Amino acid sequence: EGVRTEETYKTFGMPVSEDVIVAVIDSGVDVNHEDLQGKIWINSGEIANDGIDNDANGFIDDVFGWNFIGGKDGMAKI
Repeated sequence: EGVRTEETYKTFGMPVSEDVIVAVIDSGVDVNHEDLQGKIWINSGEIANDGIDNDANGFIDDVFGWNFIGGKDGMAKI
């Protein structure tokens, strides 16, 4: 059944052509690993580690995305 693409096309029509980036990465990914260089998406609207939400999307320093399972600080809730 997957994401029910055919049903979505029937309901909303064919999508407008634009790039959409979606990724699910498990914890413990080394974004600096040599095999991942040039393959990890970077949010160009953010300045790393400045403590400011540069792109005004509600997430501070979300350079490589965000941990949506975590709290406001991006850390996992225990």
